[in-house]
Amino acid sequence: MINFDDDSAYENSIADKEKFLTLFKEEEEQKRKEKAHLSSGITPKGHRVLVLPDDVEEKTASGIVVTTGMSKLREELAQVDGVVIELGNTCYSDQPEPWCCVGDKVVFGKYSGIIRKGKDGKVYRVINDLDVVATIQGERNE
Repeated sequence: MINFDDDSAYENSIADKEKFLTLFKEEEEQKRKEKAHLSSGITPKGHRVLVLPDDVEEKTASGIVVTTGMSKLREELAQVDGVVIELGNTCYSDQPEPWCCVGDKVVFGKYSGIIRKGKDGKVYRVINDLDVVATIQGERNE
């Protein structure tokens, strides 16, 4: 147990712990960004947000997945829920605070952004930061 003779030693100890936690969180965030970037191969620039849309499946009553190329594309374009994978370097720089963070489940504008297949084979959307219209509480993906 540490014995503190005065309040300043105690305050310095708390400040050191807070600095450590801040550095640890920043390091973890950087690792998560690098992992996402390496898996997708897509890096959003400027005020763009890289989003992984939810999977779209059409099933019959018996549970058979049915899709055609054109209908799947139409459904992917209309998809409005997804997980934020990465933020561009100037996202929300004109806003008082960011509307979303990496890992947040978000709702974004219908037909917004560009569809791009990543190196990992998944289909991503690169959207403008202001196309994010809401975050879904309790569905954060880490």
